Amino acid sequence: GAADCAAAFLGRARRIAVSLDSRTRAAGDVHSLDLNTRSASERTARGRVRRAFRSRAARRARILFKKIDSTLRGHVTAELSSAQRALGSSRPVIFAPAFPAQGRQVRGAKLFVRGALASGDLRAFAAKAGLPATHLDLATIRSRSLAVALESALSEGARALVCDAETEADLGALARAGLSLAGRPLFAGSAGLAG
Repeated sequence: GAADCAAAFLGRARRIAVSLDSRTRAAGDVHSLDLNTRSASERTARGRVRRAFRSRAARRARILFKKIDSTLRGHVTAELSSAQRALGSSRPVIFAPAFPAQGRQVRGAKLFVRGALASGDLRAFAAKAGLPATHLDLATIRSRSLAVALESALSEGARALVCDAETEADLGALARAGLSLAGRPLFAGSAGLAG
């Protein structure tokens, strides 16, 4: 949850604040907010995400990460839609639910859990959230021109990038390339991408 994602930043941060309420003002190098939306109603989940992402802290954040379940449980599309609306269309979404350490991989824009197909096309998943998406395959993720591919897809109108990943190295490359974008992205993924 929130504490796990915050722990991923421990090596680089001096102060970490973990909150359970989006109205909490917390000072720290990393602020992790547990919205507890997975078992809530969709309406409640949308409201919690909207409030959190409309906050001044979210708008100022250099790195903004929306933790999702690696098997897509909960109201993932509704929450991504609410987050993106709250932030405005200038912030693209990098969608990478893979969590290799737990046997969750994305290949061909589809989620596999321990080798078994677990989702349809994730571009359609993003489109349901109102985010026209471009797929970045493994060859692109592993290429030296990944940052250029990200910029190119966004300049052609994509608001979300659905990213394949089979390994921690794939996720690391994606994170580095995402951070190099001129427009700061909203990273949406599991604890694998947070790491």
